[in-house]
Amino acid sequence: MVQSLKTIANPALAEIRDIWYWDPSIGGYNPVLTEPPTILIGSEAGAQFIVYNLSDGYLELGLFISGFDPFGNSVGASVAGPVQVAPGSSFGGHLRAVTEFPGTYTCTVDIITGLYPYEIIGTLENVPVAHVVGELPPLAGHLKEPYLFDATTGERFSRLSFPVQIPFNHGVVIGVRWENDSNLAILTATFEFIDPDGVSRISGVASAELAPGQTAGAQTGEAATLDKPGLWKIHAVLESSGVLLDEQTWDAVTTKEPPAEPEFRGFDINEYTKV
Repeated sequence: MVQSLKTIANPALAEIRDIWYWDPSIGGYNPVLTEPPTILIGSEAGAQFIVYNLSDGYLELGLFISGFDPFGNSVGASVAGPVQVAPGSSFGGHLRAVTEFPGTYTCTVDIITGLYPYEIIGTLENVPVAHVVGELPPLAGHLKEPYLFDATTGERFSRLSFPVQIPFNHGVVIGVRWENDSNLAILTATFEFIDPDGVSRISGVASAELAPGQTAGAQTGEAATLDKPGLWKIHAVLESSGVLLDEQTWDAVTTKEPPAEPEFRGFDINEYTKV
C-alpha cells in the first residue's frame, strides 16, 4: 500500500500510486513486492515510484527523489523528468544506494512540474524502502577528503586538483575530512604537510564524536611556506581508542624556484675622445 500523499499544491493534478522496491535477490525493481524487503547490510536498497496524471489534460510531471539512511543522513538523490504525461497515464523515477548501516532506509519524493525551478505539487515523505539487517564493525572509519588553501591568494583546492602547482614562497594551509563507518565513536585525525625532503612542516590533530555515517573536518591553524622546489605531500592518520582505522598520503603540491634574475656586468669608461 502506498501511504497517503501529503498535498502541497493542487491535489487533483497527480498522485504516486505505485512503488516497486529494489529486490537484491533478482537485481531489479520487483512489482510483486507489497512491503519493503529485508536485506543484508552492504546490499543495495531503493525503489521506483510511479506518478499518475489525474487531470483532464496533458501535464509536465517529474519526480525528485531523496534517499536517507537510518540516521537521517542523505545517501543520494535523483531527478526524473519533467515530461509530458497524458491524462490517466503515468511516469516513473527511481533511486537506489548501497546500504552501510542496519535499520530502515527511506525516501522522500516530490512530484514536480514545469521548468526549473520546479513547482512541487505533492510530496510523499519518509517512505520505507528497505529494512537492513546485519552488524556494524565495532570500530571503522575512513579519511574522506584532503584539501588545501593557497594562503597567499586565498584559492581552495580539492583532491580532484592534486597535485596542484603553486608558486614558490606562497603559504599553504592543509585540511582533511573523515567519516565514521561504525557505531557512535570518537575519531581522531592527525595530518601533516611534508616537504620534498620528507620534513613535516605543519601538522594538525582533531577529534570528533561521530554517529554512524557522520563526517568531520579540520585544517591547520597556520600556513607552511613553499620554500623548497619539488613535490609536497599531505599525510594523514585516522584513529579511535588507539586503533588505526586509516592512513593515506596524497601528492598535493608541486612548486619550483623562479628563474634567477640576470646579472649585468658594469661598464667602466677608460677613455673618451672629444670631437
